[in-house]
Amino acid sequence: MKCYENEIALRRVLNGSSGSLNGYHIHAKLESLMVDSCQVKTPYVFNVGRDKSSKLTVAYRTSEPTHLPGEQEQTLSFEKGQSVAFVVRVLPYVNKTPKPGARGRREFIRDPMDRELRLLTLLERAGLDAESCEELEQTTTNFTKPQGTPFKLRDVKFLVEATVTDPVAFEKAYVGGVGPKANFGYGMIQLIKV
Repeated sequence: MKCYENEIALRRVLNGSSGSLNGYHIHAKLESLMVDSCQVKTPYVFNVGRDKSSKLTVAYRTSEPTHLPGEQEQTLSFEKGQSVAFVVRVLPYVNKTPKPGARGRREFIRDPMDRELRLLTLLERAGLDAESCEELEQTTTNFTKPQGTPFKLRDVKFLVEATVTDPVAFEKAYVGGVGPKANFGYGMIQLIKV
């Protein structure tokens, strides 16, 4: 499997006077860069390097080249039974629908064991059998769309040790992310050892 990775700097992604990180600005800038400028037609995943300045580092991965300066081509292959360790940020939410036909809403999973169960389900879909999952930290990101209602998403960063059960599914997750909202900065698998 070939994939392409890079780290790029993004400017002006903080909310005006508050100076807080605006996840929607990051998503919009990266979406514009990937789709409009680089003509990427396949899913991509990214992760934000958090700092307090107005300039952030964003690591991205895609299955097709963007031709941006500094991009690295990687050729990886994963085998059934191979052990992998990685860090991943996921959104541990469940959908809550109040009444039939009503608009559903997502709710953060508060219980740590239930969050781990949610992660295990996502990893199974990604072709992995998790041997251990350790919750490292929780982060809340603000999202403010132009002329939209602001909202927040809380994610959890996990350290995972797993065995590959389906190499094709894992390669797809490696490039496209684990779980929902990969194009909003969640689900990027950052390998520790292969």
